[in-house]
Amino acid sequence: MLLAKTLRSSTFKWALIWITIFGTVVIALFSYVYWSTATYVHARSDRAISAEHSILRKIYDHAGRGGLIAAIQDRTAGGRFEGDVYLLADPSFARLAGNLKVWPSSLKVSKGWEDFTTREWKPDAANPPMLRATFDTLPNGDHLLVGKEIDDLDEFAKKIKTALLWSVALIFVLAAVAGFRHAAHGRTDRSH
Repeated sequence: MLLAKTLRSSTFKWALIWITIFGTVVIALFSYVYWSTATYVHARSDRAISAEHSILRKIYDHAGRGGLIAAIQDRTAGGRFEGDVYLLADPSFARLAGNLKVWPSSLKVSKGWEDFTTREWKPDAANPPMLRATFDTLPNGDHLLVGKEIDDLDEFAKKIKTALLWSVALIFVLAAVAGFRHAAHGRTDRSH
């Protein structure tokens, strides 16, 4: 009986309208924060990858294949560039140097950007981390891939989505409590 009266009351309907408006604003705000932050983090990662790729291309231009292999071996030795992905492959995509053992099968075009996973990168991980890389074909036919692990972006996305879901749930719980409390208070006032 109380529930039916509460659902029919104009105050409850107005509260529901305002809660819907507030909820929409909160969802839009969280969505914007997620989108703008993810875009910023992705762009920052892409700039770092592009800069590293340019450095390695310059090394290749000045020192050839041998110099490029030495530079990649230097970067992958000792974990100095942890989270960075390097692979130099010959024209048949056989590995010459790098911390990736096999050229990803999805990247068999001449150049571009790609997000991918591969089981061999951190094979002990429960799920292979997401990698983002730029790759191209060098003048001698070799293939150069330079990238980064971007799993932190996925973790960030999961945290924002979780916060968004909890916020929406909290809004609806508060709306229900406020609606029932108002109805109960209105009923008490009429009884006096």
